[in-house]
Amino acid sequence: MGTSSRSVTLVRCDRGGVAAFWRSAGWRAYVVEGEAGQVVVFDEADRSGEEGMTAVVVGASAALATVVIAAEVIDSDVLSFVVASGGVVVDRYCSCPGYFDEEGSFEPSGGDAQALAELFAAPTHSTDPVVIEEILDDVEYVFADDRQRELFNALGLPRFATSSTFERLAWASDPAGELGVSPSAVVASFDRP
Repeated sequence: MGTSSRSVTLVRCDRGGVAAFWRSAGWRAYVVEGEAGQVVVFDEADRSGEEGMTAVVVGASAALATVVIAAEVIDSDVLSFVVASGGVVVDRYCSCPGYFDEEGSFEPSGGDAQALAELFAAPTHSTDPVVIEEILDDVEYVFADDRQRELFNALGLPRFATSSTFERLAWASDPAGELGVSPSAVVASFDRP
């Protein structure tokens, strides 16, 4: 059994607004400040799977008027993500749809490299759709964790967004240390379970 991770990353957004959105929804989460106006949320609820991730990114991107990507890795085998902007889903991806459905393909599905490059382009980071497409389409990845780290790096997203879950942070004696960020980067956290 491999590792799993689940996070929601928002770009070019108001950090206080992200925490307020999660609080107003009644969701417990660790909200962690990244670089260049990025915020990563490790949400307590199991809003995984395509339906759960879609609900989160649509709601958050509409309420906060930004680009949101919800990504999860399951047992180091499968990377899936949903991206929304302004309340509209603009991309979906699964590295191995057949993992969930024996009738499904074991080839990656979805992932619009050009759209991702445009959505995540930033003054501090250039995104290359060719590199993104190579990462998304490569069937030689042994671990989905590696694919996610390389994709997030290509998109200029924080590396720590690929490494944890709410549950791991909630039980860590030092959540910021668990992520490798300074304590001041954790801009909002909620009571431990």
